[in-house]
Amino acid sequence: MLLQYLIKKNDTTSKITGFKPESDSIKMNCEELKDSDTYLVTFTVDSNDIKAARFLAPLNDSIIEEYKDNCTILENQAAAYFNKTLFPLINDFERLLRKVLYTAKSTLLNKDKVDPKIKEKIEKNIVELEKMEFGPLFDSLFTDENFNKTVKAVVGKANPSTKKQFIELIEQQTENPLWVNFPSAKELCPTLTENFNSIRLMRNDVMHAHNIDAKAFYRAKKLFIEVNEELRELEKAYIPSMNKLVPQDEDWTDSMSASLFEMSRRLQENSIFIKSHIPAYNTYLNTLNNGLNYPFYNVNNVSMLDFMTRTADPLVVRDLSIMPEISPNPYDNLIIEKMKNPESKKPGEKKDE
Repeated sequence: MLLQYLIKKNDTTSKITGFKPESDSIKMNCEELKDSDTYLVTFTVDSNDIKAARFLAPLNDSIIEEYKDNCTILENQAAAYFNKTLFPLINDFERLLRKVLYTAKSTLLNKDKVDPKIKEKIEKNIVELEKMEFGPLFDSLFTDENFNKTVKAVVGKANPSTKKQFIELIEQQTENPLWVNFPSAKELCPTLTENFNSIRLMRNDVMHAHNIDAKAFYRAKKLFIEVNEELRELEKAYIPSMNKLVPQDEDWTDSMSASLFEMSRRLQENSIFIKSHIPAYNTYLNTLNNGLNYPFYNVNNVSMLDFMTRTADPLVVRDLSIMPEISPNPYDNLIIEKMKNPESKKPGEKKDE
């Protein structure tokens, strides 16, 4: 994992050439770009996991703080790791949100007591959500256009002069966003209801690959895990049969990047294991091939079927002492004898009287 920057050369930044990371685990390289007035500065660690990201994130913060007026970030793989880890959680969030919105729509439109204006808003906004941009969708769900217009008009006429007066005027107005009209939405999803704007900003940071620090990462991870749990409860309220279905594997959704890293690690371990057994495997194949060329009993009376059964899996055979039991030499004479006299018996058999 690495951090990489372009830092403009001047009296202030010249000290970067002598910079030393606090840990020996972080390797630094500083070079002057050809035909340029900038340094190319790179920091690396020999791993690519959450520990490495947490290790490099504070260093990135320090570099940006120290050289912010002369520094351009080329790569921040710590932030990239944070983005990739959050992506599955946000993907789940958007899919769950669309599902509960479509389900709520099918319910509310069939109820006579629902305000016709709310039905009209649902018909207008809860349609083709996959094609809808996230900002407008959130505005339609969590903001009340009439409330905003009323507040601006009242505040303008009343001309309040203190914070308290502003708050009092705003609290006197009635707000009715579309979201609170969905059954149980406000009760089962309080985190989403109260933090929708923070969720929108965090979602945009991840989806647009913005560089985020460790603090923002952990805050976003905690928030999306809570929101997704709430949406799943709302989903079950709308579709009771969901309680009987097998839940999604949240270990994967929690961190796709970590899962892929683990898969890569296991493949590498298996590759090393297989390579270490290639000599034994080759010996097994050669011996088996020799044995198959002599379909008789050997001098120790070990049948080929018995031999193959006892050595069926060469990778788990730790003691290859059985392999010498198949000795091709005794078979040479047997084969010659068989070719000359097809009626000859196997060794040890008595001839017919």
